[in-house]
Amino acid sequence: HIGWQKPAIEFFSHCLKDQNVSRENVILIGDSLQADIQGGNNVGIQTIWYNPHHKPCTLKKSPTYEID
Repeated sequence: HIGWQKPAIEFFSHCLKDQNVSRENVILIGDSLQADIQGGNNVGIQTIWYNPHHKPCTLKKSPTYEID
């Protein structure tokens, strides 16, 4: 337990620090627009949205990539 949950910036910042990687070397793959993609957007990580049902993106900033 790290004390934060997605999409909190602190969650992703902790994960980056824990794994000793920079944002530029990470791409986040997720199926949740709110938790995964918004979280990645909040911290400046590239994102891949797994969207097998072709739902519309409801975020202000779209994922970097979308796959199905």
